[in-house]
Amino acid sequence: MRFVGIFVSLMALCVSALTFWLTQLQPAQVDIFVSPSIYLGKDNLSGREYLWNAVALSNAGATTAVVYDVTLTITRDDGASKSFTAKYHMDDESGGGTFIIGKPFSPITILGDHVDSQMLAFYPTDQTDFGEIVSSPGTYRFDFVAAQLGRNPLSEPVAYYAVYKFTTDDIQKKKTDTSRGNLYLFGAAQLAE
Repeated sequence: MRFVGIFVSLMALCVSALTFWLTQLQPAQVDIFVSPSIYLGKDNLSGREYLWNAVALSNAGATTAVVYDVTLTITRDDGASKSFTAKYHMDDESGGGTFIIGKPFSPITILGDHVDSQMLAFYPTDQTDFGEIVSSPGTYRFDFVAAQLGRNPLSEPVAYYAVYKFTTDDIQKKKTDTSRGNLYLFGAAQLAE
């Protein structure tokens, strides 16, 4: 009978230790998810093309995570690539889904077992790059990477990718929309995978 009491006490101690680990000590586990709908526009001040879309960051760990940078690399099927970095948070001032460029990008804090979503504007990393983002028909791979800080010194960046296929009609619509100051929306219709 004594052994049953000791066994039950040890099991209770193990369950308590596991619960403490899962709710208080488990390192941050960040994942990134990106909406398939991406907007492409032309900045009125600089004349450069930029992209913006919804980015959701989830933290499955118990400790807080900080995402200090989100980057995007677009690679064409011929191997040419262009890098972008999140420069601004987009704001919906009217509450009706009309987004404008808001405050400069700042680190995103994600509490344990939480999700945070942001509308982010991505600008070319090369400040002198005034070329078109999607310039010709073909397949383009979009790689999003979120760099994070955390208690774990080995916190690796997390990544998400999508592949889009653009036709000649898509390229023409993009040129027409952006030359009029409108945003060009692409998404699920162009997904190649």
